[in-house]
Amino acid sequence: MSTEVLSLGFQIASWSVLPFWAMLILMPDWEAGSRLVAGAILPALLAAAYLVLLAAGAGAAFLAVEVQDADLFSLADLSALFQVPVVALAGWLHYLAFDLFVGAWIARDSRRMHLSLLLLAPVLLLTLVLGPVGLLFYILLRFMLAGRLAAD
Repeated sequence: MSTEVLSLGFQIASWSVLPFWAMLILMPDWEAGSRLVAGAILPALLAAAYLVLLAAGAGAAFLAVEVQDADLFSLADLSALFQVPVVALAGWLHYLAFDLFVGAWIARDSRRMHLSLLLLAPVLLLTLVLGPVGLLFYILLRFMLAGRLAAD
């Protein structure tokens, strides 16, 4: 796959999630909006693109001479693998899909908890930018407000 095609895929994927994040952050109480995201439409499309990349290009990168002996439990080898553009794009799609799915879950769960937008918006912004940090903050917020960590 050419660098231009991969760059275009990166741009399309990166920009495609922003309207859905805006919907989650600005209108978390809009059930149809979070269902659209949480119904896995966009995360599923991102996951499908991820699978295509794995099948078409990233899989080939694993077989390439420079990475065929890579130890995926070695930070140096894993870093070298992510220097291959198709692998980096696949990794980015992985992050986009999972972070959006987690953000939609947070929005749905917070609606059941009746959390205010003032509490929820920063958590969702953190989830957009720093995925696991946003999830951690939501879990802690949920625990402080409801006394439980797990969702019903």
